[in-house]
Amino acid sequence: MQPPPRKVRLTQELKHTQAEQMSQLQIKHQTECDLLEDLRTFSQKRAAVERDYAQALQKLANQYLKREWPESVAEKQADHRNMFCVWRAYLEGTVQATQFRLGACDNYKVQVVDPAKTARLQKEQQLRKCIEQLTVIQAELQDSVKELTKSRKKYQEAETMAQAVREKTEFETK
Repeated sequence: MQPPPRKVRLTQELKHTQAEQMSQLQIKHQTECDLLEDLRTFSQKRAAVERDYAQALQKLANQYLKREWPESVAEKQADHRNMFCVWRAYLEGTVQATQFRLGACDNYKVQVVDPAKTARLQKEQQLRKCIEQLTVIQAELQDSVKELTKSRKKYQEAETMAQAVREKTEFETK
C-alpha cells in the first residue's frame, strides 16, 4: 500500500513549475545557439578548405600553363583537334573554375558565417530580455497565488464560522 500523497503547498508547486519552465527555455535556447555556432564553424572551415583546394588547383594549373612547348606544336593553336590546344583549354578552364571557387568561398562566408554569428548574438540578447520579462511575470504570478491562498483561507474561515452560526441558530430555534 502506498502512502497518501503529500500535501504540497501551491506556491511551492508553482515555483517548481516555473523553475522547470525556465530550465526548458534555457536548454532550448542553448541548443539553438549551439546549432548556430556549429553552422558558423562548419561554414568557416568548409570555406577555408574550399579556398585551400582552389588555390592549390590554381597553382597546379598555372605551373602547367607556364610550361614551354615546341614551336611546331604551338603553331597550330587554332586547330582544336590539336592535343596541345585541348590541353591548354583544359588548364585555362581549370584556372577559371578555381577563380570561381575562390569567389564562392568569400560569398559563402558573407552569406552564411556572418549572418549565423549575428543571429546567435541577437538570440542571446532576446533571451536576456525574455528571461527578465518572464522573471517579472512569474514573480507577479507568485504574488497573485499568495493573495489567492490568503483569500481562500479567509473565505474558508468565514464559511466555517457562518456554518457554525447557522447550526447554532437552528439548534436554538428547535
